[in-house]
Amino acid sequence: QDGAASPTATEMVRRHMEHCESCLAFWQEGAPAQPVPDDGKVLGKPKDAAHAVEMLKTLAGKRHTVYTGVCVNDKGVKTVWHEVSHVYMQKMSDEFIARYVAGGSPLDKAGAYGVQDEGTVDRYIGEYANIMGLPLVRLSAILRER
Repeated sequence: QDGAASPTATEMVRRHMEHCESCLAFWQEGAPAQPVPDDGKVLGKPKDAAHAVEMLKTLAGKRHTVYTGVCVNDKGVKTVWHEVSHVYMQKMSDEFIARYVAGGSPLDKAGAYGVQDEGTVDRYIGEYANIMGLPLVRLSAILRER
């Protein structure tokens, strides 16, 4: 299933950015980075605290994939791509999830977690900045070329 959502992510970027006028623009649909569990359901930002709890229970102790779509429009020359990272979540008790959600951090994040938040992510494969929402390695290389 790795890569199953990849073409869709890139096509969504292309559609959203066809008329992009700014120098640098990033596709966003609910959130810059889109966590996708192995069941293929894209997780945006939680609607409320109860939804955040549900998302975290779905992700806890499992692996999911994060897709981030990016478009750079430099004087009409558009470069569109998506970055992929794999995230392995820590096991989380109901008590931990309740405290974490009550603290407010997950409420504005896709997948209801922050890779930088203690107790959430066990390990990851790919770019840390991509999981945060902006794949800096490739973006920096593209901007240096221009």
